[in-house]
Amino acid sequence: MVIDYGRRAALFACALALLALFGCTLQDQESNPLGTSDIISGQALTVPKYADPGKEICREIPGDKPCYCMSCTNTSYSGPLAWLLSGLFDNTLAGGTCSISPCNASDYQRIVEEDNDTQMRTFAIGAGQSFASTGIANTYCNYSLQFATKWMKGGEGAPPRVPLASRAKCWLDRSTLPIYIYYTGGKGIDPARTWEIAQAFEAADAGPALITTEVGWDGLDSGAAQLIRQQVLAIDSCDKCLTVLAVQPGDYHALAAIMGAPGSLDHNYYDKIDAVGFGFRANDYPDCNIDRAIGESLKFSRYILQNYSKPTIWLYVGASEGNGSAGGPDTGGCSLTKNDVHDFYSQLLARTSGLASSGVLGMSAYEFVDGSGPLPCLGGEGCDFGMLLANGSQKHPELNAWSDMCQQVNMNSLSRRPLIFSRNGQGYACDLPGTTFSSQARMYEAARIASSQGLLNDTVWGWVKEDLGCGEVCPGNGSSMPKPDIYDSTGNGFNGSHCSIYPVIDERADDMDISSTYMRAIIEQESKFDPWAVSCNTASCGAPLGTTMEEICVAAGYEPDCDAHTLYGDGKTCPQDKPYFCAYGMAQCIELPGQYYVKNNKAIPDAIKGCGAESYNPFDPGMSACCGATKFASFLRDGAGVTAEKWVNANWAELSKCAPDGLSEDERGWAAYYIASNMYYGEDWNVLSQFKAQRDNGGECQGSEKNYIAYLRKYDTSPLPGTMYGAQVMSRYRVAADACDSDCPR
Repeated sequence: MVIDYGRRAALFACALALLALFGCTLQDQESNPLGTSDIISGQALTVPKYADPGKEICREIPGDKPCYCMSCTNTSYSGPLAWLLSGLFDNTLAGGTCSISPCNASDYQRIVEEDNDTQMRTFAIGAGQSFASTGIANTYCNYSLQFATKWMKGGEGAPPRVPLASRAKCWLDRSTLPIYIYYTGGKGIDPARTWEIAQAFEAADAGPALITTEVGWDGLDSGAAQLIRQQVLAIDSCDKCLTVLAVQPGDYHALAAIMGAPGSLDHNYYDKIDAVGFGFRANDYPDCNIDRAIGESLKFSRYILQNYSKPTIWLYVGASEGNGSAGGPDTGGCSLTKNDVHDFYSQLLARTSGLASSGVLGMSAYEFVDGSGPLPCLGGEGCDFGMLLANGSQKHPELNAWSDMCQQVNMNSLSRRPLIFSRNGQGYACDLPGTTFSSQARMYEAARIASSQGLLNDTVWGWVKEDLGCGEVCPGNGSSMPKPDIYDSTGNGFNGSHCSIYPVIDERADDMDISSTYMRAIIEQESKFDPWAVSCNTASCGAPLGTTMEEICVAAGYEPDCDAHTLYGDGKTCPQDKPYFCAYGMAQCIELPGQYYVKNNKAIPDAIKGCGAESYNPFDPGMSACCGATKFASFLRDGAGVTAEKWVNANWAELSKCAPDGLSEDERGWAAYYIASNMYYGEDWNVLSQFKAQRDNGGECQGSEKNYIAYLRKYDTSPLPGTMYGAQVMSRYRVAADACDSDCPR
């Protein structure tokens, strides 16, 4: 049931005549029920079979403002990049506000034609689970993405960490709305932590930003519902935050549990919710029917708009080559092919006009890099939802289809769909000229198919501009290294071929709001990016004496003769002077495979609770990077005890003494990174009392060394130069920052 686009004008005229005679219940050329909103949206009519045709009626919202308009106030660019940013993006949203407000045709025209400080938002597209993903994906979409999605992930019942709210400002400068998704699998719904997150944005004046409640909860769980209600109140405490009620796809119970039943709304919470968010992956459907996955999601969005007058955001969408949730054909299930995945993204992007008219504000691809997303993968289904493989190489035709259509929808003025739509999804007064007949994307895709060129498998070339990424937190709080002779000068380098290998490293660093380039420098120092590396030690790091490499392999889920190897002797055993297995994988975390703890009835270590937990495999690059980033972030700022940042700040009076030789203000952030590096390696870092004694030997500030980091480099009580570790990593970092063209200063 696909509409002939050449007959669109005739269909629309016919529809208007039928409206007067029969209301809004129409039929297509095959006598199937057809809603007017589907005709004028210009979409292929595979979707209405998942909707209730009896509800396709023209019952407008009473009053003179039957529509919603999503618009944002903004300001003009300033600074050295103003000329470049103004040529690529709408005006900056930093310091502005966004709203989804009742409006009418006059309001829309005023915003579009007269109000220079307010702009209509258009249907938004994002990519991936982190700001790192958005930064990479933007290069394949000519910097036209309008959502930057960051999952805030907890683990094993723990709530997520508080993100660095200041990072939102970079995306707002690019007229890109950041979305922060709270996710713990329903096991760590913490209103107090949610309030801390909201207050971090309030204190940083980092808005507008969209913040969700827990995305992985069950609407039938009354205890969880009570916590979600408190999360709504917590997010609402941030003036420039937009509150997104997150639910699972098709969870009608969750909507009623928080907002009340349709017709009996609970305004204590309903009034504080700006939008409802949910997502879906095609492989989670047992029948591998991409039309069903899209159609049922659109049905859910329409239900929310019609019954709650709330717009929706598709927080994540994805399809992977491979099995559905019921398994493959051999088990009575089904599989998605490359063609199916291509069609999934093509259909989504080609339907943006119809989605927008149904109150969908936008959508974000679940993954941009395989294996980076946080949701579990069950039932042997396909699990690689990215456009890039885990090693960073391109996937075809997935990237081709996504990049091609993303640019078409976002950059072609005939395809960009302004966000004005009926407040109850049941009328047509909001279908204004220029907003409903935007079938350019669908026509474009149809033309490509008609050309018989088949699936595209050519390399997709990114469009790269310097200083336009927002995907990395910089060491030293973004300042240049103040004293390279102290923090660097070890002669350690970085292999330039390691700049882009395993992009999941950047994703995991982004999760923890730490520098991805610095994390790569740590991995270069630890393993030179060998995912199978195993180190040995003189004392037990967790594995008891006598543990074999075969046991480690099996615990990690491999055959006994897996590729794991030490750098000593035969590669399968440790030497006599270092008889204990100690650290594993690229990041060289000392945590053993998760199944080792299960088998030996031991508690799962904190460092891997959010990195696979019982399924943690240290030889998986993504899991190892996750463990490494988690541990470094805990040493730097996130740990419950003493962290490098807390310690430096608490002892700043002593550390900065003896000016100008003591630590200067521009060293504060670099000193914290240096100390966190030593903590990561397990070597000395807190030698303040010894430092003070030598500094003041013979009188205050009369000692030979007045800079704490310089003293730490020389202080060593172990056989290894452990206190030099921070300098070794920083030397590698500075080389990597140049080799990898990092946005961070050196």
